[in-house]
Amino acid sequence: MGEKLAVNALIMDERKAGIGNYAFQLFKAMENIPLDFQVDVHIQGHMKKYFKDRPNLRFIPHRDFKSSRDRILYEQLIMPRIYNREGYGVVHFVDYLSPFLPIKAKRLFTFHDLAYFKLPQFFTLGSRLIKQFFTGWGVRRASGIICVSQNTRKDLLEKYPFLDKDIVNVIHLAGESSLDVEDKQNTENKDEQTVNYDQNILKKYGIYSRFILAVGTLEPRKNYEVLVEAYRELINRSDIPHKLVICGKKGWKYDGILDKLNHPDLKERVIITGYVPHGLLPVFYRQADLFVYPSLYEGFGLPPLEALSHGVPVITSNAASLPEVVGDAALTFEPDDVRKLTGLMLRVLEDDKLRSSLKEKGPERAKKFSWKITAEKTVEVYRHLLKEGEAI
Repeated sequence: MGEKLAVNALIMDERKAGIGNYAFQLFKAMENIPLDFQVDVHIQGHMKKYFKDRPNLRFIPHRDFKSSRDRILYEQLIMPRIYNREGYGVVHFVDYLSPFLPIKAKRLFTFHDLAYFKLPQFFTLGSRLIKQFFTGWGVRRASGIICVSQNTRKDLLEKYPFLDKDIVNVIHLAGESSLDVEDKQNTENKDEQTVNYDQNILKKYGIYSRFILAVGTLEPRKNYEVLVEAYRELINRSDIPHKLVICGKKGWKYDGILDKLNHPDLKERVIITGYVPHGLLPVFYRQADLFVYPSLYEGFGLPPLEALSHGVPVITSNAASLPEVVGDAALTFEPDDVRKLTGLMLRVLEDDKLRSSLKEKGPERAKKFSWKITAEKTVEVYRHLLKEGEAI
């Protein structure tokens, strides 16, 4: 078994969302890191155009998958033969899924959260049982584990107390991304006759006025019902002109959120954009007067960090990993405290001094997290597993 490592990044697609975004940003950053061993990143064919092979770093295209089920079957039945044929010493799985079939390589997992254990009511029965089963199956075979936050590490060790703590590493994610480069290119290449690139993008989504921003899939775990209720109280208590803009695709059980929006006070005050390409999100962050993230549970929580990096004042719930991410650069509230959230939003929008302080703290906090650091620390784990046989 040589110094050769495989990564299963087949989950990554052009949406660059969730775990796929983690994989995309990690390996874009790894392109610029010298490697003294071979890393083969296995990807869907249509993603090859986004990456460049480097010395000891190859991006190996496979076929494109029409569905998650299609991909998972391929990962279970085809990929084990490839791992064994190529003689990899380690295989890195960027989520909890690894094959049942035997592989000779050590298994390294990245665990993003344990929401399906902590908040099982927010998952379908089938989805919950699959995630719980594969997580337990994986940790019992792991030679190394990467957790994206101290909170996820704590949750994992509490759930599986038999785990050797020494193999469970914490490597944070980052708020800046290569998609900011895409955004920069958009703004640099815009027609000089265009008055304002950002405003033109926002108009496409029906946004013509100042706004409060939220980003994330419309699903119960994101706790948008509390945000909408707090916003309704806000506009009833004040004369702020701000609309509430929620950027996110419809997820599981989103009906409760839409029911809240039927209140007469909220007519024409709330805009749900649907899915926004990640490369356009910087426009929303830049132009928002306030970013709110009311989530009930996050393994890390990228949107608040992205907002901080763009200098937007941030209010987030104090659930799970979120205080770990935002530090003292954001205001926090208990996720079920509507009145507290209403008060915080009003304070930020009316208090110029507080708003300026938060706008200054945000980018400084975000600088503590970078994909370069994430990639460097991941390479350290790779190196240690390959050469020493144990995770650091």
